[in-house]
Amino acid sequence: MGEIVLGLGVNHTPDFSIPGADAPPDEQNRVFQAFSYLGQRLQAAGPDLLVMFASEHFANFNYEWMPAYAIGVAPWFPMPMEAWLNIPATRQRGAYEVAEAILRDAMQAEVELTRVGDIPLDHGIATPLHFLGVSPDLPVIPIVINAILPPLPTLQRCWRLGQVVGESLRQNPRVGRVAVIGSGGLSHHVGTPEMGTVDEAFDRKFLDHITSGAVERILGYSSQEIRAAGNGAEEIRNWVAMAGVLGAYRGKVVEYVPSPAWITGIGFAEFWPTE
Repeated sequence: MGEIVLGLGVNHTPDFSIPGADAPPDEQNRVFQAFSYLGQRLQAAGPDLLVMFASEHFANFNYEWMPAYAIGVAPWFPMPMEAWLNIPATRQRGAYEVAEAILRDAMQAEVELTRVGDIPLDHGIATPLHFLGVSPDLPVIPIVINAILPPLPTLQRCWRLGQVVGESLRQNPRVGRVAVIGSGGLSHHVGTPEMGTVDEAFDRKFLDHITSGAVERILGYSSQEIRAAGNGAEEIRNWVAMAGVLGAYRGKVVEYVPSPAWITGIGFAEFWPTE
């Protein structure tokens, strides 16, 4: 049966790897040290499988086709999709049979996941994998949550999605040790006049709630409250789904960098299941 051994919350700002898109040296050092630390924690946990919740950025999906949730069911995924990321092109191993089981179990639980095949992984997944130092041979199951094109799935539905994924993994005799990552956020504005504005108060409140296990308080956030922190703040859904997989857990904030230069409130956290 599967065992959830670690959860991580990370940022996926593409500016991390784009030449010339530089933040002040202190901010860069703090961000890359956080990635290095969490990469070490991930390696020490020794997962056999990595499940990643991330957003899509009109790379594979578009205004004509944007599922609320999609799961990659394939043996391999090419990445990164965006050549301008300055990340070496590779193929990330998938976990076809486990993803198929999650898809089936989710449908039985009335959570509608859309099946997608070997889609190229965009920066929402490629950036964390790269900076965490994840081996291309570690099987990864990408689960994409729509956080960009309204109507968006509610926070409650994203929490339930995570719970269902966690239940499926724990009940699957083919699954060993599993780490789960929520990739995205925190506060940021993309393509609006407020771009470069960071809502530090929102970010710190969210990090406090998610690491303390006060998920019910996050589920009470209003749409207006999240939207005020930026259209990119909708990506907290990925962290919420990750927490849903964990069940009961402990967590801690590893780093928080409010970076106008990188247009984002950049958060890092780690979580340990306690069940």
